[in-house]
Amino acid sequence: MFAPDGCRTARSHCQLAVLVVLTIAWHNLAAADESAAPPPPAADSSAADSSATATLSQQIDQHLPALAGPIAVAPESAGRLLRRLSLDLRGVVPTHEELEAFVADTSADRWANWVDRFLNDPLCDEHLVTFLDRTLMLRRSHSQVDRASWINFLRDRLAAETPLDILSGELLYTPWWNQNARAAQRFYLDRGGDPHLTTRDLARVFLGRDLQCAQCHDHPLVDDFRQIDYHGLLAFVASSSLAEATYKDSEGKDQKVQLYIEKAAGDAPFESVFEKGTLLRSGTRLVGQPEHFEEYLRPDQRYLDAAPEGALAGVQVPPKQSRREQLAGRLASRDNNAFVANWANRLWALVYGRGLVHPVDMVEPDNPPSNPDLYRLIADGLLQSDMRIKPFLRHLVMAEAYRRGGPQPFDQQAAGAELDLLRQQLESQLATAETEIETLTQAEEAKLQSYEAAREAWLKVQSERTTARAELDSAETALMDAKKKQDEANAALAAAEKKLSDSQTRSTLLAESASKLEQALALAGGEDAELSQAIAVAKQRSEAAAGENPALQQAITDTQAAATAAATATEQAVATVNAVVEKLKPIQSALLAADRTTVAARQVWSDARSAVVNAQRKLDQTEHLLQWVQGVAKREQLAQSTRATEEQIAAAKTAAATMEVAVKAAQTELATADLGLQTADQAVAKAMQDFQQQQQTISTLEQTLTSIDTAAKLVQQAEPLIAAQASLRGDIDGKRTQLGAFQSALDVAKANQAGKSELRGKQQAELDGLMAKQKQQTTQLTSLQNQLAEWKTQTEAAQVELGTQTDAVWKDNEAQLAVTGLYPLTAEQMCWSTLRVTGVLDAYVRGELAELEKQSPLPAEADEATKNQRQRQAVRQAIEKLRGIADQYVALYASGPDKTQDDFFASADQALYVANGGSVFSWAGPGNNNPTQLATTLTDPAEVAKVLYWSYLCRLPNAEETQFVTEQLAAAGDQRNTIIQEMAWSLLASAEFRFVR
Repeated sequence: MFAPDGCRTARSHCQLAVLVVLTIAWHNLAAADESAAPPPPAADSSAADSSATATLSQQIDQHLPALAGPIAVAPESAGRLLRRLSLDLRGVVPTHEELEAFVADTSADRWANWVDRFLNDPLCDEHLVTFLDRTLMLRRSHSQVDRASWINFLRDRLAAETPLDILSGELLYTPWWNQNARAAQRFYLDRGGDPHLTTRDLARVFLGRDLQCAQCHDHPLVDDFRQIDYHGLLAFVASSSLAEATYKDSEGKDQKVQLYIEKAAGDAPFESVFEKGTLLRSGTRLVGQPEHFEEYLRPDQRYLDAAPEGALAGVQVPPKQSRREQLAGRLASRDNNAFVANWANRLWALVYGRGLVHPVDMVEPDNPPSNPDLYRLIADGLLQSDMRIKPFLRHLVMAEAYRRGGPQPFDQQAAGAELDLLRQQLESQLATAETEIETLTQAEEAKLQSYEAAREAWLKVQSERTTARAELDSAETALMDAKKKQDEANAALAAAEKKLSDSQTRSTLLAESASKLEQALALAGGEDAELSQAIAVAKQRSEAAAGENPALQQAITDTQAAATAAATATEQAVATVNAVVEKLKPIQSALLAADRTTVAARQVWSDARSAVVNAQRKLDQTEHLLQWVQGVAKREQLAQSTRATEEQIAAAKTAAATMEVAVKAAQTELATADLGLQTADQAVAKAMQDFQQQQQTISTLEQTLTSIDTAAKLVQQAEPLIAAQASLRGDIDGKRTQLGAFQSALDVAKANQAGKSELRGKQQAELDGLMAKQKQQTTQLTSLQNQLAEWKTQTEAAQVELGTQTDAVWKDNEAQLAVTGLYPLTAEQMCWSTLRVTGVLDAYVRGELAELEKQSPLPAEADEATKNQRQRQAVRQAIEKLRGIADQYVALYASGPDKTQDDFFASADQALYVANGGSVFSWAGPGNNNPTQLATTLTDPAEVAKVLYWSYLCRLPNAEETQFVTEQLAAAGDQRNTIIQEMAWSLLASAEFRFVR
């Protein structure tokens, strides 16, 4: 999607796509309008006759059944499906017009028609040229063969539908002594003539085995990558090297050129760096095949007698036995299953995103095909397609498996009990698989022992061969020394014979000259002094020459003896060589027998090892799926526990609220009780005060009475005092009566106080009980909340774990091609797709067509083949004019030379190029009848969003994206077209554009 902070000016367009460039919006793919989804895939039209055998595409589907059960594959939308097909077959995304036409096509054979349409597109050839170039040369530089020659060579072979075995054979062997097939020699020339680099790439490119680490020893990590395999391949090219030759150019001037010459080869000794002193030898051998023993030729018999016709000057005469010619015939052979399967696997990876063996250059028992039966099937299918690329690719993309979508969101509720049943099945399968692995492992160990025993027997014969071959090396060296001496002696004899012959001829000619001169003198009358002197000189010199002849004859006799002795020595050396060769023959026969036994045992072990690995893979996949099922169950169990705890918390909170009300009511009642008790306390205090005051009054009166009694006794007139006493006693009695009332009031107040106190105590006890319960509830609620937090923590961890388990399951399914994976575009696909969708490429093609028409107008009655050829030529010329842009993309997005396949990586340079380079933003602008130009003519923002997303990403926008486009355009003002351009640029710069699926 677009970044939410879209800018308003062209200079700030970088900000608009920051999130797009850095984020893969894979989830948006599912938002495509399902109204654009394709109808159910039509059956391969080539299988219309129900009585016919199943086609390769139908057999592929039989080996790749669709997923069933709780895990399912989402249907692919029409736009994304056509995008995939176009990228895989043409290396470019489809145009807006093609997308519209595809959706509008409702024919039953729509898919087959569009497959054929793309296969016949000139861009398909260019895409396959790129594939072959990258596969064969691993992005190496053009140091010896120029790019145009190489690319045109590949184009011509594709146009002629050259089978892959013939093309490969042509690359591995062409007459190297002239320049007529220099483009085909690039495989060797642009590897600098390095035999080790060439050996490594022979194994990687044509056999899918990276034997680099087996150069000096058996591979430390891959048991099946043996040093003997490396040196067996090296033997084909070890005697080849670059050499300079001379030729005449069109002006007759001498020009120098490098040729990859071939010399006569032997089998050089080698040893493992870990087993010093144990020498081995190998002639030519292909991986998985026994050594090939050539007809023995002595060193003096190994080269042609003369240079072939057309050979350039200054180069070695070719050997009679060309190992590179053998290499082409044996390696690039339909009988070589490893070669055929390698190409089938590479082409499979081209359209399915990954090989059945992945990586494609690691074919070995510990990395067997993800689907062995399918692997064998496609190898046979490539042979049935005559090893021609396009017919084979057609079968691959016609399979329904090719049209599968990505993961479908999992509906756990819909799965229900199905998951439990699946778990039980998986547990049963797991137990069975473990038993099977144990059985297979025991069988593999036994076969490994047989292989090692066979190899030990082979090594013993190798030792005999090494000894005998070293003896032969010495004999050959002695032979060549003797031959050299014989040649020198023969040359000396020839020189002596020539000297005698020249002397005799000179003497004869001088004598004849003297005779002729005498005849001339006689005719002159015998008086010519000069003639007389000439006759005397001629006779003198003839006699002198004749006088040298005996010495010269003796020299011939002497050199003849030396030549005879040298010839005898040579014959003896030849006899010695022949004797060693005869001695070597039974050893070689025994070695070949041991080799065949070892190769067979190795293959048996390899198959057994692959069976163990595949069984382990199935076990791992079963475990992954079981872990996923258990993870789903665990997540659901945690969800249920979380929901139950949340319900308990809700109930606890409700109870707590009720308790809070009860506590507050109790507190109110307690407060009322406290108030009543306080009033009662006050009443008691008042009654007590009244009672005590009455007691005090009575006490005072009684004291007064006592004093009066005492005084009455002391006075004579006691009557007044007696009267006072009587009155006072009456008061005291009254006061005592009142004191009883006060006592009663006090008793009542105390009784009331006791009642109030008791009530208050009950209220306090009730409040204390309620508060104790409230505290318990609070503790329980805290415990529940802590438990809920723990459930949530466990749920998050389970979700992360389930995500990992889901990824493992989907990776397993991707490896088994049960679901479509996510794969990045190659650098070339990125480039040509960008130029195509922005209209730049088509504009260049139209320009080239116009120029061709101007130079050579097509007649009105030109047939379709002629028109198609003109279109193909225009496309080629347009591609070449834009080649520099493709090189820039390769420099930024490709993983560099010497890689058998591109790995995805993101870098700052890539982001800077897209953001600040200017080119991509410029191409995204309205022009060349591109989608951006169409979008600027629309008034409805929803239609603008639809055109942009449909054209650039091959899907419809979701509601959020449509809303964003609407908001951006609403605020754009007079910058509307600039904002549309920024949106188009953002989509081109998005990670979603960079991925195929």
